[in-house]
Amino acid sequence: MSDPLSALPSVRARVIAFVSIMALGGLGGAIGYWFGQLQTEGDALAVPGLLMLAGTLIFALGSAAVAVISLRALAEWNGDDGPSPLAR
Repeated sequence: MSDPLSALPSVRARVIAFVSIMALGGLGGAIGYWFGQLQTEGDALAVPGLLMLAGTLIFALGSAAVAVISLRALAEWNGDDGPSPLAR
């Protein structure tokens, strides 16, 4: 028997997307923390901590949106459903 067709992208593509979301979330947190350190004096941790959280969320959600769109496009591009309705 043949395997059923799946619209899922390859496991490698999903792993790369997950790792990129985690990496960019960490980068956003670091940028937020460093920006908070520039804005405060002394040992204040509240502002850098909040900016770190905000940076992490913004970068991770943004990269997740790009990853989802990319994975969907990859799945559609690799799918072979015959000629496109726009192609004549």
